[in-house]
Amino acid sequence: MGVTHLVNHVYDPFRSDFESLDELADRISQVLECPVTIEDANHRLLAYSTHDERTDSARISTI
Repeated sequence: MGVTHLVNHVYDPFRSDFESLDELADRISQVLECPVTIEDANHRLLAYSTHDERTDSARISTI
């Protein structure tokens, strides 16, 4: 079994289509295990992941 064969079976959490940037933010958040905010080059909010009870209030209030 070659390395190429093994690479083809590695789980890729981004190997799917996303309906929205919010879905992409949620997937990134799942992989990193932390809240995610997606901004443009001018720091305008484009999307953010869902948050849970561990998310700090300062972060929630700025979204």
